[in-house]
Parts: sequence; structure tokens; C-alpha cells
Amino acid sequence: MGFNDLGEIGRAGTTRARGLGSVADDLFGALLDEIDYGLIVMSRDAQLTLANAAGQQFLSTGACLRLIDGHIAPAKSASLGKWRRALELAARGGRRMVVFDTDAAIPAIALCGVALDDGGNVERVLAITGRASSCEALSLHNFGREHELTPTEQRVLAALTAEHSPAEIARIHGVSESTVRTQIKSVLAKTQAPTIRHLLLRVTRLPPVRSMAVGGGNNRDIAWN
Repeated sequence: MGFNDLGEIGRAGTTRARGLGSVADDLFGALLDEIDYGLIVMSRDAQLTLANAAGQQFLSTGACLRLIDGHIAPAKSASLGKWRRALELAARGGRRMVVFDTDAAIPAIALCGVALDDGGNVERVLAITGRASSCEALSLHNFGREHELTPTEQRVLAALTAEHSPAEIARIHGVSESTVRTQIKSVLAKTQAPTIRHLLLRVTRLPPVRSMAVGGGNNRDIAWN
């Protein structure tokens, strides 16, 4: 199966786990798709078994890993050795992080064995990706709404979480840096955060609120009032 023909791993939802029944499948897929970390389950020889929505998005970029005839492989041949060593270790029950030579937003994954047979041998390996951003956009929006931030203050907060400095935010929004710093002070006061650092730590710990949940083969748009 080529990656451009995803078939049953589905562009619109999580790979289906067989044998659970349709209701359990749909619930299982929906739960996994709400997680903003990529979860990719494969066999010991890297054949794809299951991927949640974030995992599919990670694979679709092709920056670190790609899918070739149903098997997961590094995007660059230079990473093949470390990939195989990490996969072998995970297949023996170990855990290993693989850092890829890329400037992608998510440059690394963690591998571990997750499914054991009756003899205690690993049958499946789980790859876990990092988060694509420090905070989901809707999580940030809801956080701002709860603290009564203005639309401008919300944009400033979003820029701070994207690691922009006050000077860069001013340049992006076409205002003076002093205006941005005043807006930041207002955000800190409304959220009762003593410093920008404390504010960003709180934001990164927010639960994920994804803009779209996918599962069961159909997109389900979620409207937030």
C-alpha cells in the first residue's frame, strides 16, 4: 500500500482495530483522535497497524517517516541505521528516542513495545510523536475566553506561545512595541500570571481541545460557541 492510497488507515480517521466490534471501534478511534500526540502502532518489522489522527498527520508530512507498501521507514536513508536499532530495542521490550536530521516541527519520536504474546514477547511497537504546537488553537481560545481576553490580547497570547518576542509581535501586527507590552501586561493581569514564563507554562499544560475530531471514516466538525 503506497502512502497516497491510504485505504483502511484512512485520511478521515484512526486506523481501525480489528475484532472489537463497530461500536467499540468507533469509540476507540474517537478517543485516540482527541489525543494531540501522534500514536503509531506497528508490527516488529514496522508494518503499520494503527495511527490516530495526529499520527497520520505526522506521517503525511514525510519529513521524518514515510509509509512504503504498508511499512514505516525513515524519510532519509541516513536515519535507517538508528531507526532499525531503535525498532529492534523496542521489539525486545526496551525504549528509545529517535531524533531525525530534519528541521520539521516534530523532529523526534519515542519507541516502545506495547503488546505481548502469551510468552511475554513483544508483538507490537508504539511510536509516539511530540505535539505539533505547544497548545492547540482552540485550547488557547477557550483559555482566553475564560479570562475575558480581548481579540487583540488573544492574538498577542497566541504569538507568545509561538515564541515571538514583543518586538516581533509589534512588527507582525503593525503597532509599536510599547503597545504590545501594554497588551501583555493586561493579559498577565487578567490571567493572574506573575510573568510571561509562568503564563506560557500554564498554557502548555492546558488539555487539548482539537478543532476537529475524526473517526469512523467520516469527518465530524465540532462547533465551539
